[in-house]
Amino acid sequence: MALLLIAAGLGFAAPAGAGESINKTVLARLTIAKWSKVEVLGGAALIQVTEADIRRGYLDLKQPTTLLVASNALGSYFAEIVPPGGFVKALRVSVDGRSFAFGAGGGGVSLRGTARAPSRDSFEIQYRIFFSENVTPGTYAWAPSVTVTVL
Repeated sequence: MALLLIAAGLGFAAPAGAGESINKTVLARLTIAKWSKVEVLGGAALIQVTEADIRRGYLDLKQPTTLLVASNALGSYFAEIVPPGGFVKALRVSVDGRSFAFGAGGGGVSLRGTARAPSRDSFEIQYRIFFSENVTPGTYAWAPSVTVTVL
């Protein structure tokens, strides 16, 4: 006897013989992988460190780093921020009215976006850079590594 399966939605019909049919329902679980796309829309590429900054021990960057995050998730993210090496001893990061303190190796912050999917959220990250002991006045490249993960 030949068996014919026809898929219609989640139901399957399998004719058993002349005039009879057997109906089965199969429950399926579908998992869609989370994804995100991050664009850096602004931020300082170079910073100027002066004698006054060194005496004070830190520099507040005037221009924030702006991130635009698109995702198929509900807008909850984790951002890992790692400053460039060499002249940074510590870092204070401010985002969404919250402040976080990191050592020279950087650290992570939770970001709260919109509670709908897909989402498109923007975040402004402000930095206060505390200098290492060997920093001298001059121009430094400022390109922190920012990695965003969907939670």
